[in-house]
Amino acid sequence: MKIKEFVKGYNKIATDNLKDRYIKEKLEIVPYISFLKKDALAQKLVDISTYKFEDYTKEDGTIGRRKTNTIHINSTIQYLLFCRLIIENYTNLTVETEEFYEEYDLLKSSGLLVMLMVGTEKKAPIIPMDEIAEFRSLVSMKQTDVMQNYVNPSSYISNQVEKVSTILGVTLKPILDKIATSLEDIDEKDIEKINNKIEKIIKRIK
Repeated sequence: MKIKEFVKGYNKIATDNLKDRYIKEKLEIVPYISFLKKDALAQKLVDISTYKFEDYTKEDGTIGRRKTNTIHINSTIQYLLFCRLIIENYTNLTVETEEFYEEYDLLKSSGLLVMLMVGTEKKAPIIPMDEIAEFRSLVSMKQTDVMQNYVNPSSYISNQVEKVSTILGVTLKPILDKIATSLEDIDEKDIEKINNKIEKIIKRIK
């Protein structure tokens, strides 16, 4: 059922009892999502809200979007998409707009968003609270991993060298081990120089 249609029908009802009956009749809840699916959804959310994306031309000439290695955190987008992923995957409600802003405003203003995801002192959220909490934890852990692995200079350069290794199809583990040890004594300017050289190598071999 489309979110706009669901909210419109809900708002037409006058009494709380009839509103509760409407929700029970129209809404279907998924009680559990597998860990692997949660993990994949959390990764998708973190990628979209943590990295900068860029346009690129595909082989067929069309324009696509791809993730870069540049960190650009957008917490408001992450919150909005978090709500969207929870609602889309734990209910039978569907989104019509690409941005989800309209559906969010409708759900929020009608009180349905709180009922679905937050609950009150007297009533738990309709979507299982432990499922929402687990998904939120996975998102938090994955974003922490990103900051540790890519913002930390030594880890970031190690990742870049590993990328070159993958592209060339050769094993560079001895180099990675040496870098991990030696970077501890290198200042930020030297690290930046190394990173720039690696970026140039990657661009040449792509």
